[in-house]
Amino acid sequence: MKICVPIQCRSQEKAIEIWKSLKGKADLVEIWIDHIKDLELQNLLKEKFTPVVCVCKKPIEMGKFKGTYKQAFELLSTAAQLGSDYIDIPLSQINNFKLKNKNCKLIYSYHNFTNTPSSSILLKKVKEMKKSGANVIKIATKIKSLQDSTRLILLANKIQELKLPHIIIGMGEKGVITRVLTPTLGGEMMFAALDKSKASAPGQLTIEELKKEWKEIKTI
Repeated sequence: MKICVPIQCRSQEKAIEIWKSLKGKADLVEIWIDHIKDLELQNLLKEKFTPVVCVCKKPIEMGKFKGTYKQAFELLSTAAQLGSDYIDIPLSQINNFKLKNKNCKLIYSYHNFTNTPSSSILLKKVKEMKKSGANVIKIATKIKSLQDSTRLILLANKIQELKLPHIIIGMGEKGVITRVLTPTLGGEMMFAALDKSKASAPGQLTIEELKKEWKEIKTI
């Protein structure tokens, strides 16, 4: 089971420093290039200390990129050409993006920061991402109740039956169970922070917390 650590830094030097420190501790990192003020992709990806996911998020997606989606996609396409292992594209924009580099995997993602839609709506989004050629399907929704978590767990089971690589995340303290159960649900990876202050989403566990939970699951 892969652990991916998000890196959100204003300085590229600091981002590289953190990335280097994670070698041997994390399976891969997610670099939010929209955070980096002095971004130089060629230098950023010159030496990969782990496999890497590159994202470029606008404020509506909790990111800092102020340009257009077209400009964001140009950056992500360049990152793919320079060796990024994954890039993340929001579901609302998948028809506007074409990736030529087949060595880079496409994560198509749907985020809902206010609630968890019905199972039928979520499954519809999964099928849309699959039809559009996603290598990995990512669903992240706000969890307000046990029923919401159950809905995501059942969705993960359904996606697993379809043999689709996926990332299912229940955001918020009530959604932690969805992160912990990732190995049993066939998830591609799960996100964990270096420490609580560096969490990129509500309810995100630290590396140590997530590893501890997964270790306990193996003993059951």
